[in-house]
Amino acid sequence: MEVREPTTEIVSLLPEANGLTSVARSRLCDFLETKLAPQAFRIHLSPYHEHEFSDPFGVKGSYPHAVVKWLSQFPEPHRLGLLVGLLNLTYLTASEERAFFDLLHARLLESLADRDARDVSEIYPSIAPAISHSLRPYAISAFGHFDYFTKGLHIDALRDRDVLPFRHLVDNAIDLLSESIDYLASTPFDRGGYHWHHRDILLAFIRSSLSTDLLLIEDCSFSGTRVGGKAAVFIRILEILFPERLRSLLNESQLKAPHVHVAVSYATTAAASKFSPEGLRADSKATYSALSSITGFEFGPDASMSEGLPKTFRPLAEVFTSLDLYQVFRSSCDFFLENYGKYYLEETGVAKGANISASDLLFGFKNGGWAITSERNTPNNSLTFLWYPHTRSNLSSIKALFPRTDSKHSHEDGPSLQPRLRQLDLRPESRFGQWLSDLYRRRVCSHASDKGPKPP
Repeated sequence: MEVREPTTEIVSLLPEANGLTSVARSRLCDFLETKLAPQAFRIHLSPYHEHEFSDPFGVKGSYPHAVVKWLSQFPEPHRLGLLVGLLNLTYLTASEERAFFDLLHARLLESLADRDARDVSEIYPSIAPAISHSLRPYAISAFGHFDYFTKGLHIDALRDRDVLPFRHLVDNAIDLLSESIDYLASTPFDRGGYHWHHRDILLAFIRSSLSTDLLLIEDCSFSGTRVGGKAAVFIRILEILFPERLRSLLNESQLKAPHVHVAVSYATTAAASKFSPEGLRADSKATYSALSSITGFEFGPDASMSEGLPKTFRPLAEVFTSLDLYQVFRSSCDFFLENYGKYYLEETGVAKGANISASDLLFGFKNGGWAITSERNTPNNSLTFLWYPHTRSNLSSIKALFPRTDSKHSHEDGPSLQPRLRQLDLRPESRFGQWLSDLYRRRVCSHASDKGPKPP
């Protein structure tokens, strides 16, 4: 039995290749090799996490042969278009993701140095203790490289575990703080002593956050929706607890409201603009001034296939001169969405509370058009046929090369401000406003020497 190279097998699956000359077929095989070989090498270096549990195509054994099996699932007219999308894949290894965090780390230090008018060489490559003790990291979601990032900032993972801002997920902090604000602003104090519990929660947060840098950290963002949404709610809480009218009291005590840094390891340029200070102020009407955003690495719009093919695909277009390859690609995306991808919305809560329809999945969630995956997971903003069916899908007629780890839980509405909080009277003369003013005078500014956690 003849053993054929996987690139030759792939070409044999494409009806569009039947009429090609031998020279054109050879050029096609060469192009496939130049695209698939680097992908295979990266996967070998850093195997896809889900393939440890299920690898129906044998990606761990031979990625090019796995591509042959994956393409064979689909009708002949749509194989070329799906292959075009796959050939643009960027597979991020674990070491590359750590490198993005290293870049984020360096850019955070540069941002701190610029803000404080200091020479970055004073605090880089190692961070002075005074700098590291001013940092308060919050993870926007649980991700594997959080400890790697905090250790790079010389933050002891065991330190300050009882201090409210330290190592709490943003969701947990929002729940706890907004509940306490809501209770204190809406419940008469004469109903018992439980309000003291909520007062102490807010007092602990305010005092431990003074003159610090709060880091809202995420590993990646492709649309900016989650990062921007969580940051906006968190910042609204800071606007309530650190109002401009009380800043003079802080200044007199040589204290400052916390500075917020939205820090994302890697993101698309569109996402980065959404969680930038300008984007947050435009979308949520945020007025908090001590605000900045940092990304370790940004993928530009050219990395998306929602508007066209990359320039690197010119050799492929020269092989199929009679075809509009982008239209072939788009037609295959239409086919996949209509026959498979549309069920994603039914299987998850991704569209809950959002104006999302099946057409918004043509090139991945919100039509991101990205052909990006990492060794940990594949974002749903990437091309749908790369990751669907996801690991919890009921669809069994096809399998994905890089199935996304997905669930309804991961798309449920996260915590938000307590429903009444937006309608509460927070004016200075209101009961809560007076309480907060009194808190600053009696418990915050009078304890200026006792702010924040002590160095170990």
